[in-house]
Amino acid sequence: MSDSKKRRLESSKNPEVWERWLSELSSSEESAMDEENETEVDEDTDIYVNAAEESDHETESELEGSSDDEILSDDSGTSHPQNFYLGKDNVTKWKKTRPNLQVRIRSHNIIKLLPGTKGNARNVETEIECLNLFVNDSVIRIITVSTNLYIQKVRVNFQEDRMNQDARETDDTEIRAFNSQGNGVESCYLAMSEKRFRFLIRCLRFDDINIIQQRRAIDKLAPIRELFEVFLVNFQSNFIGSEFLTVDEQLLAFRGCCAFKQYIPSKPTKFGIKTFAMVDAKTSYTFNVETYVGT
Repeated sequence: MSDSKKRRLESSKNPEVWERWLSELSSSEESAMDEENETEVDEDTDIYVNAAEESDHETESELEGSSDDEILSDDSGTSHPQNFYLGKDNVTKWKKTRPNLQVRIRSHNIIKLLPGTKGNARNVETEIECLNLFVNDSVIRIITVSTNLYIQKVRVNFQEDRMNQDARETDDTEIRAFNSQGNGVESCYLAMSEKRFRFLIRCLRFDDINIIQQRRAIDKLAPIRELFEVFLVNFQSNFIGSEFLTVDEQLLAFRGCCAFKQYIPSKPTKFGIKTFAMVDAKTSYTFNVETYVGT
């Protein structure tokens, strides 16, 4: 072996020599690639500049995109379309794309109970039994106690002996007679006279009249608030809703004297009491109701 070959072989074993050869090779390749890219970029740049000068209006696809998607600008000034619609409350976000269904369902979204009746409601067979689920003993007791408080207040206005008998206090049985068997008129004739019926209708109350003024100052629904809350508890304790629940407003037709009566020209009835209700979309069963009483 010649001396030159020996020197090359020995130098190739040196790591510093290898690093120098690799750096020279990479620099030469990069310079060659830069020369090729310069010619391509120059040609493409000319094309892009000409296209920008000729286009002085938005294309059809750009117009569609700007009308469908809201544009969001960040701090850097870059604008990009949002992937959601913003609700009327400026908080709720509705995604434009369908969510991925191949994911684990969150624990609070898992349906653990089948929709339908529950508790005592499962054993109901007649209409009156169904009515008693909602107009239960608690409801009857509230009406009886509240009505007797009002009778005690107005009884002094009835001096005749006959009227004193008709102005006596009522009880749970008599209150149930208004609609105990689903045929209210016949039950009333069998349970009381016409004068007694008219007296009870006049004195029928659903709240304590002794504190009604204080409660009405902070709640316009005070005359029926306690009874109203009991009804809502009965609604929710007798039925299991499906996963399809909806919350919306409703205008109940009413033209009588009411401090929070609403006038909405866009509604079919126009005059009425505005309520917000949470309802099962499958069965139309009401779970929760709130009456709008104004600001």
